[in-house]
Amino acid sequence: MPGLLASLYLILGALIVAVEIQRIRGGRLIDALFLFNCAYFLFFVFVPLNVLTFGEDVVRQKYAYQTWSHGDVWTALALMLSYAAFVLGYFRKKNIHKVAYNSVCNGKEYAIYPALWLIGGFFAIGALSLVYHINLVGGIVETLKLAPRVRTGEFQLEGSFLFVRQFAYFLATAFMLSWAVYIDAAEADRKFLGWCWFLLMLLGIVFVYYALSTYGRREFLYTFIICFLVWVSARRYRKWGGLAWLLALYGLWFVLYSIWIPSTVQATTTVQATTVQATTVQVAIEFLWDAYLRTTQGLADSFMHFVAAQHATLWQFGFLSDLWEIPAHFLPSQLLGFERPRGMLGQTSEFILGRPLEHGLSGEEPLGLHGYLLVNFSYIGMFLIFYLLGVGYRFIDTVLRPDGSGSALNWLMFFWATVGALEFLRDGYLIFVLKFRFSWWLAMSVLLWSSWRLSQRRTFSCNTSTKIDES
Repeated sequence: MPGLLASLYLILGALIVAVEIQRIRGGRLIDALFLFNCAYFLFFVFVPLNVLTFGEDVVRQKYAYQTWSHGDVWTALALMLSYAAFVLGYFRKKNIHKVAYNSVCNGKEYAIYPALWLIGGFFAIGALSLVYHINLVGGIVETLKLAPRVRTGEFQLEGSFLFVRQFAYFLATAFMLSWAVYIDAAEADRKFLGWCWFLLMLLGIVFVYYALSTYGRREFLYTFIICFLVWVSARRYRKWGGLAWLLALYGLWFVLYSIWIPSTVQATTTVQATTVQATTVQVAIEFLWDAYLRTTQGLADSFMHFVAAQHATLWQFGFLSDLWEIPAHFLPSQLLGFERPRGMLGQTSEFILGRPLEHGLSGEEPLGLHGYLLVNFSYIGMFLIFYLLGVGYRFIDTVLRPDGSGSALNWLMFFWATVGALEFLRDGYLIFVLKFRFSWWLAMSVLLWSSWRLSQRRTFSCNTSTKIDES
């Protein structure tokens, strides 16, 4: 059985590679399908093969693995058919043309000023939120030391305005905007270049601190990956000095996240060992292995959630019950004096973990998109919706992906839309994308509205000039 499963996942990987080859032959370096292929290969080819090789060590859902193992042949076939349906939908012939977006966003200077206003506003909102969080924890350094316990809920925060902490992510969005503006500044208006470089350095440090204060990898890595993709895509305007600064921020985050914070936590929770100290080589091997396990365990969530969801019954967690819970997630429960129930997420977590979640602690387990569609629409519905999602994902690519001369801000909005869709693929829980990435959708709305207003003014000015010339 493991050999047969490995062969099926290798076939799925070969199918993804074949689609990639066909895409590259079409002359596209980076598009939405490239990102989807990378994510699907990582989550549903590399992860299953990794789980088949190392077993329980590389998954966080121990109960699910001990109960249902790594899935069966139908698990692999369902993942393969879902991918095939998505690709068929993506390549479906349609008549969608880039008219509105490209005509609106053709140029670099149009968005510099609105983006600078957004950076200032988002920085102010995020900074106030972060200051409030620091005040609750008890200090700048203490916030970093206690970040792991705050994330899990072991260190309880008290206050009527805890919802304010959600706005700290505006700092990450402000940093991404400053990154795109810095790339575009030299092409649009060089007088802004010095100020943009200063702004990028300031927001970079603040962003790293924010990411460390959450002690989450995605809070940093998603922003880092998007910035790198923007740098690669806006190849006519990219700057090597900016890339060096981005890599320096990654190095700073990695050292503090992987070495300094864990060492402070260990120093306060364990007693000094009396055994013989390990050699440097042993310490390095253990560090690398631990880093590998933590990384692959996080990546394995979607796969293990689908394995578990295959053993749930149709509508076991209600029919689309999470959609009815969305309004409550945008209400400040502490301020209004009510306790927000875990709802569907609590039910799925108990099913996957084999126990109810402890009160006040995090660790929720969503179903992932495959599992979510399966328990709501059955297998036939899951395949059909993946086909429709392929159609919708191609629409995003057609409307938002810039051409070769597109600005960094255009590419940034494109990656926000596509990465947001891939987050939904990973978690299958819509409120995560709507709430945690709210600053992305707000910034996109403002920038697109500003560009539309500019296009209307240019059209009016052009029409007026034409009438004057004719008269």
